[in-house]
Amino acid sequence: MNNKYNRISGIVFIAASLLFAACNNDNDIDGTLERVDLLSEITIEKTAYHTGDQSMCMLPGQEIQLNCIIGSPEAQNRNYVWTSSNSEVASVSSQGYLVTKAAGETVLSVTPEIGFGPQSATPAVVLKVVDSFTYIESIYVADEEIEKLANDGIWQNSTYQVNVKSLPDNSTFKKYKWASSDEAIVTVSQEGLLTGIGEGIATVTVTADDFNTNPASFSFSVKVNKAVDITDFTFKTEGEYVELLSELGYGQEIDLNSIQIIDFTPANATSNLLQWSSSDDKVVSVTEEGLLKVNTTTGGSVEITATYNGISKSRTVTVAEGRFWYSFGEGIAPWSLESGNKSSVFESKDGRTTINMGAQSGGKYRGDLVFVRNGGSQTKITPSVYRYLAIKLDIKSNLIAGKNSNGCIKLELWNNSNPRIIGDQYMGDINDGNNSFKVLGKDAFESGLNVIYYDLQSKYNKTTPADWNQTFTIDQLKFVIADYPADVKQYDIYWARSFKTIEELEAYVAGEE
Repeated sequence: MNNKYNRISGIVFIAASLLFAACNNDNDIDGTLERVDLLSEITIEKTAYHTGDQSMCMLPGQEIQLNCIIGSPEAQNRNYVWTSSNSEVASVSSQGYLVTKAAGETVLSVTPEIGFGPQSATPAVVLKVVDSFTYIESIYVADEEIEKLANDGIWQNSTYQVNVKSLPDNSTFKKYKWASSDEAIVTVSQEGLLTGIGEGIATVTVTADDFNTNPASFSFSVKVNKAVDITDFTFKTEGEYVELLSELGYGQEIDLNSIQIIDFTPANATSNLLQWSSSDDKVVSVTEEGLLKVNTTTGGSVEITATYNGISKSRTVTVAEGRFWYSFGEGIAPWSLESGNKSSVFESKDGRTTINMGAQSGGKYRGDLVFVRNGGSQTKITPSVYRYLAIKLDIKSNLIAGKNSNGCIKLELWNNSNPRIIGDQYMGDINDGNNSFKVLGKDAFESGLNVIYYDLQSKYNKTTPADWNQTFTIDQLKFVIADYPADVKQYDIYWARSFKTIEELEAYVAGEE
């Protein structure tokens, strides 16, 4: 027994001695341990089978070598290892040689050979193996864009991003190859960015890059205009467009090169040569090419700057609090469709988005359009200034006030403060929860194209503010579009805008026509 305890005591004494020696200030631990820098950044290289940044699609029985880009030059060990979460769908060697086997999904992951690393060093891609690809059947560019490129054209030394779309929506690869018939006139990147090189007309062709042996393609003409150099420029201090930039609305987009806000020297100088920027993209963003977009309902001002050949000048633009100016010609974001309706976007073209309404119980169809839902995000309205909220839409059904046998459109608008200041389920002049709007220029909603508007200072069925002269922070802003019969399964939405007066709304609509 004593011998056993003596042995244990000896071990404890030796361990304590070693610990004391290791902690002694006279010992140089830096001389015995080397710092090891591990991989901190790995990026999976895109393959021809990528359908997104973190997704791929392949057929069974295909093989490909996967590769990575290492962003850690200081790392001593730069090796990494591949794994597959489901080897029955696809197997991958530790060096990244991938073999697909059967339809299904698997996650292909990369980890450093030494250490686990941060998230940036452990990327992954979801691989979907399918029995066949769904190919692109048609490619198109909006008619107005085609006409603009062919007739108005672009300028030398300027760029233009082509917005290309294709059908069907569920095609496996939404990827394209681009080519120009004459790169001395115009070049085109593989992202569809045109650059004007020399005066003339060239043909640009976009072709589906989806492994189809006979891929869909689309061609259009691009005119390039000779540029006139800018020697000087100044922002105008008065005029229609100066006023426009002093009262911007949330969602509004403006091509700064297409409006007359600058005086050039010489007068016929090419405005597209300017490069643009914004002092705060969260309020108002501006692309280098001059496309301005308003990103907030909260009022505010930013500086936009135009630059060319060493000359740089700025001016202030102002966002009007609570003003809406949304266009749905290229989709509905940041609006969305109510997920429970089973509705979906069919297509966006010719200045509108077509919505497929979802089937509901009783053979009815529904497709609510949502901007703010249950406080998920918030927006602001100022009914004392922008009193009328209007939308332009096309529904193939006559609506009858007080009934929903032909469908209904209702604006839900409220805030969730305690006590609630405004809301809910907006009523309007018709005094019915289902049809609480007026139709511009008509006595009633008719099948087809209509502009309807809501008086935000009208009656609400729960809380109506006594004082309209304030800003309201809204937790629900939603157009309920419901109870449509089986023969009405779609609607077109063009825009949602706010106006100070009915006369202003009438003038805007008349200007569109």
